[in-house]
Amino acid sequence: MGNAKNEKRKYTEEENAEKNARRSVRRRAQREREKTQQVKDNAAKIDHDAQHYAEVISKVMELLPKKNVKHLVKMDLQKLKEFSEQEPLSRKKTAKSVEIIYGEFVNLTTVARAHLLVTFLNHVDMKETLELLGVDFGQKNSKRVEEEFVGNVFKGISSLGTKTRSADKSISRRAILTSVVSEDTTKNRHVTAFAKALGLSRKTVSRYAKRRKTLDDSTMEGNWALMCRNPRSDKIEDNIVKIVSDFWTERTRPSPNVRDVLKHRVTRNNYDEHIKHWLEITQHEMYIKFTEENPDVKIGQRMFENLKPWYVRADKVLDTCCCRYHVEFDYHYQVYRKLREEIAPPTRVSEFITSIICNVSDDHVDDRMTCIKGVCDKCGDLKLLPKTNEDLDTVNLVACKRFKYIKYSTRLGKDATRLDLVEEEIPIATFMQSFRSLISPYIKHSHYSKWQATQFKTNRDTFPIGSILSVVDFAENYSFSHQKEIQTQYYHTDQVTIMVQVFYRHAQLDLDGVESTYVKRMIKKEYHFYISDDKEHDTHFVQHCFGLFFQYLHQRGIQIDHHFVWSDGCASQFKSSRPFFALSRYHRHHKIPHLWSFFESGHGKGEHDGAGACIKRALKKQSFDYEGDRLIDAHTVVEWCKKHFAVQVSTSQASTSHVSTPHRVFWEITGEWKQVPLVVDDTYGSDHDDSFEDVPLISIDYDHISGLVKQGDVFAVIAEEANIEKVEYYLLRCTEERTKLTCEITSEVTTFFTGSVVVQGTYLQQVKALQSGIHFVDYKPDKKVYHYTHHIIATGLQLQQVKTTNSKRKKWRLDVEDHEKLLQVIEQRAEPLGII
Repeated sequence: MGNAKNEKRKYTEEENAEKNARRSVRRRAQREREKTQQVKDNAAKIDHDAQHYAEVISKVMELLPKKNVKHLVKMDLQKLKEFSEQEPLSRKKTAKSVEIIYGEFVNLTTVARAHLLVTFLNHVDMKETLELLGVDFGQKNSKRVEEEFVGNVFKGISSLGTKTRSADKSISRRAILTSVVSEDTTKNRHVTAFAKALGLSRKTVSRYAKRRKTLDDSTMEGNWALMCRNPRSDKIEDNIVKIVSDFWTERTRPSPNVRDVLKHRVTRNNYDEHIKHWLEITQHEMYIKFTEENPDVKIGQRMFENLKPWYVRADKVLDTCCCRYHVEFDYHYQVYRKLREEIAPPTRVSEFITSIICNVSDDHVDDRMTCIKGVCDKCGDLKLLPKTNEDLDTVNLVACKRFKYIKYSTRLGKDATRLDLVEEEIPIATFMQSFRSLISPYIKHSHYSKWQATQFKTNRDTFPIGSILSVVDFAENYSFSHQKEIQTQYYHTDQVTIMVQVFYRHAQLDLDGVESTYVKRMIKKEYHFYISDDKEHDTHFVQHCFGLFFQYLHQRGIQIDHHFVWSDGCASQFKSSRPFFALSRYHRHHKIPHLWSFFESGHGKGEHDGAGACIKRALKKQSFDYEGDRLIDAHTVVEWCKKHFAVQVSTSQASTSHVSTPHRVFWEITGEWKQVPLVVDDTYGSDHDDSFEDVPLISIDYDHISGLVKQGDVFAVIAEEANIEKVEYYLLRCTEERTKLTCEITSEVTTFFTGSVVVQGTYLQQVKALQSGIHFVDYKPDKKVYHYTHHIIATGLQLQQVKTTNSKRKKWRLDVEDHEKLLQVIEQRAEPLGII
């Protein structure tokens, strides 16, 4: 029962509504009573103030002279009102008027008495009188409020500081100062007083008064929210800022190192990353180059330096991956300058080259190329190079650095050679001969490298709508490292291969919401990273990656009719017989023509190097996270990158809404991607039409296939018609690439004469033909046989090892599909072959 009494009663909804209604009525009545009481209090206060003013008048009358009081004239209320509205009188007239009024003051009403006070308070002489009486009409309270207001403004400005790098504090200070001053501050000559009260200079107060006038006169909506400085008359245009920024980026060398990645704060907890760009010359030299290449742009050197991007740094580290032509010639030129101090050669190599060739404009391409090739009548054969008697000095020595191939021993004790920088002392005559021999190749190389770089920029900025442009290169392999690793792990690290492709395309309306036109080009850029556990950076890997790339384009619906590709000249990857053979087949497999261009040797550094460095730096940073994802192979790397890098960065800040990370695509390359088989049954000519239909086959020189055979490859040669094994072809594993015999060699079957071009290999004997494939075994692996190169029909064949009980002879299997392709190639051979 006790617990039941203590429990609160639960009201129904109707009871709650009735209760709330009664509460509202009570509150309304309370507000009415408070309003009525406030009116009464205000009336009482007015009456009290009027009585107080009347007492003040009485005290004032006692201090004023009372002469001729008996002659006072009575005044009615209307005259009194007229008198009070007049301007303040002088002291003498005021005293006389007070004597007149004093006689009738007692008979006036309280309001009329209070009305008289206005006349006295408006007079200057009344201030001293009121101070003597100690009378206070609320002026002290008003003065206290004004002082407190000024003090609060002063404290607020002091807390923000006059010099700060914070944008928020600067905006707050500008808002406060602009709101407390106005145009009247200058008109009323209160600038000095305001400056003293706020602790600022007169110049600062005047400047904010002008800004306030501009804001008050402006009709732009939200002008107070902007609070921005008026633009200067000599403001740099945005297009010039972009030209200068692009010039800094293009004329500096991006670092390929993993650790050379800088961070720049974009918004709170959001940073933009960019690879370092090394400035290899002084800023003054960079400015001189800019003025020479952009004579129409008017900009001072200090402003040019201020517009330098935040990721450009002075070169203070060791240079890596440099061009041999430039480095070796620079070493020789520094020695040459010391030998020719009396004639003061130019400091820079470019000025020296300009001085020894004709000054031909770029518009005259033929004449300029004549000078560059060294066949000009005026400057050819280094005619403009100063000569002295020291050029023939064979006694005095000079120290010089140059690159030479040196021999060394490997860990296995084998002899090998490598290119190394050596310093040696040689006679001056020998040095001058070497220096002169380097000038012509350097001029050609320098011109070609600049021309190719210019062509790439032109191609990137002007490639037509419907086409795409790719820049591909292999980044340095990434080596895994962990926060804690034992000694064995430290001395044995796994690596992954990273191939970077920077992909440019025109925007499509169905994909991007906007469409690129010839008037307004809208270029979309993507980074594709092909990551694999395979360590071989060969052309097969590149071909496989391009196959995945075109599947990606087809899935996304990207429409293209031409593909421009740029890369360096690495022989094993892009620039040799095998890549060229694959390039001749790309137009058939991908149904579009390809134009593959190469940078000059030792050049081609660009955005793709920086992209690879950013990824490797992020992976290195993740490896130090003890509790984070563990990266051990290509699969874990790709999954981690997709999680952290594949999503574009977005921000709600209006000032940084244009900042976003380019779209990144990560591929894990697995499986077999060797060229299977490398045959020429579907090779097309270069004069194809746009439809790629009914393109005739061209006659093929089968001898060129032998140039594609590399050591360790399995290749096929056509068999003679009447052979003991009754097979159509033989398989061999290459032990020596194509070579020309210097003597006659007789084998068990035939004789190879002097001058014959042959390929050497070990024979694989065919033993069984099954539905799953054709089986082969190693036949006398130590015995090497020769074959004519024109008998080779395919190379790059892939054999899978088959388990067998015989450990001495390995068994291999060739797929049926490859076997059928080889038979098709054999059928295309017009003439029968003789005995091999």
